[in-house]
Amino acid sequence: MTREPLVAVISRTHPLAGRESVSVRELRGSRLLLSEHHLPRYREAVLTAVQGILDEVVNTRIAGWRYSDELLDSRTITLVPRTLGDHPPSTAVTVRLEEEPPAADLQAVWTTDLSPPAGRIVELVRTIFD
Repeated sequence: MTREPLVAVISRTHPLAGRESVSVRELRGSRLLLSEHHLPRYREAVLTAVQGILDEVVNTRIAGWRYSDELLDSRTITLVPRTLGDHPPSTAVTVRLEEEPPAADLQAVWTTDLSPPAGRIVELVRTIFD
């Protein structure tokens, strides 16, 4: 319940935007967008998923979907937990990864300092499943 697979969120102008799913290897040549606000465990899961495939990582100081304007670049992608990918910004689409990517620990995504309501959700899940 607190871990889920990563999906790719890409610009509507990305060459792979019309696909339902892609191989991680097909993302070669894309740039990976990561927020500096992501916690180390989350960054590690994302970087592990693309290790040896994506050489360029673009760090942004903007958190969350507010960086959607940066996704307008047809070479830029980001990897997010599936539940976040279910609601991409209007400038982007979500594409499922064909390989089983590393699961993201949602506690590394839903941080109480950046999102108090998300922190309450994490606490509720812990209460139910612990």
